[in-house]
Amino acid sequence: MKNVLLVCMFSLVIVASGFSLGSKDTIDTPAENMDSWLETVDISERKPGKYNILITAEDLA
Repeated sequence: MKNVLLVCMFSLVIVASGFSLGSKDTIDTPAENMDSWLETVDISERKPGKYNILITAEDLA
């Protein structure tokens, strides 16, 4: 029973990771003002649809 559950979970992870890869069409926009979280990104040249936004940050440590 544990083997069946393990195989099902592994299969689910493989299928989910295939969908999460998506397109590697990214725009890297560094923040100009490090004291503010307010930034704009122009996506007017992109086709209409939903877009994911990924924000990464580094601390000084």
